[in-house]
Amino acid sequence: MSLVVRTFFISSVLCNALLTPSSAGDKDQLLKPIASLVVSRQNVRCYNFSPDGSRVAVAGLDGSIQFWQVRSEKKSDLLLVTAIDDKQVIEAIAFGADNKLFAASIGGKNGFVRVWNLAGDQLLWTMDGLNYGGALSFSPDSKYLAVADFDSVRLCDAGNGKILHRLDIDRGFVTRLTFSGNGTFLITAGLGYSKVHLWDVATGKRKASFQCDGPASAVAVTEKTLFVGMWNLPILAFELESPEKEPRPLTRKIDDWINYLSISADGRFLLSTERGGNLVFWDAKSGRELKALRQKGTSVAMFLPDGKTLLSTELEALRLWSIEGLIKSLRPNVD
Repeated sequence: MSLVVRTFFISSVLCNALLTPSSAGDKDQLLKPIASLVVSRQNVRCYNFSPDGSRVAVAGLDGSIQFWQVRSEKKSDLLLVTAIDDKQVIEAIAFGADNKLFAASIGGKNGFVRVWNLAGDQLLWTMDGLNYGGALSFSPDSKYLAVADFDSVRLCDAGNGKILHRLDIDRGFVTRLTFSGNGTFLITAGLGYSKVHLWDVATGKRKASFQCDGPASAVAVTEKTLFVGMWNLPILAFELESPEKEPRPLTRKIDDWINYLSISADGRFLLSTERGGNLVFWDAKSGRELKALRQKGTSVAMFLPDGKTLLSTELEALRLWSIEGLIKSLRPNVD
């Protein structure tokens, strides 16, 4: 199946400052709206952005994937460059590090994964026989693709789909996959169990397991620290080099489930998104809370790689925000 390419411009819809400081005394607009993108009448199933932040891919419940390119010369415009329509529910999508590879998984009884070369408009390979396929992740060098398949993970050659290792989880099913920054390790987490596992990519062997207080709903990793978000519990910070050491809880009362964790490009800030719409910025090194913002309806917010932009998602829309003012205000408080 080749990619159906559709290219057209839409003018941006500038949004009001929906992100407002949780403190009533703060009158500065620290996040400035750049653009809003209403995806479709279908709810957003999942989305992802390319490692360089130049493209955003959005999968809807109608089985379509739309690729939007952010134009650097005029950031208030978004360009729809590619669309794939498979008429099936897409569980997960992922970009390769070089912006050339793209993967999508279809769940269910006859689930499968497809990987395309976006540059050449070419389907490279298909992997059949998936029972779940709810998470995908490329390694930083795009050599490997990790595919979640219920209670196991298939670690594949991203170029041809060959399964190199099958990582078996004790129980439950995998919902979160992420590689370490140097691509040496793969981190897996999910529902039905309270451990986050660290795997050696070269050997497929489990290197360490981190015991949490509940199932992990979100994970993020820096060079030295693994952050784990859960349901109604504080975020935990584990030292990667000392998995046996007790984790450090981040001191904030969590009244809901942590939907997403994101690390800034320079590794200095952690951003957590709670299901109720709370966005909390943390010092990634010390674990101190720096700023809390509230946007009702936001389910996920993440730093883009340029270090200047934040992407947030709502039920049927994506929003881009300039965070230069926010980062400038937080930087003096970072260790």
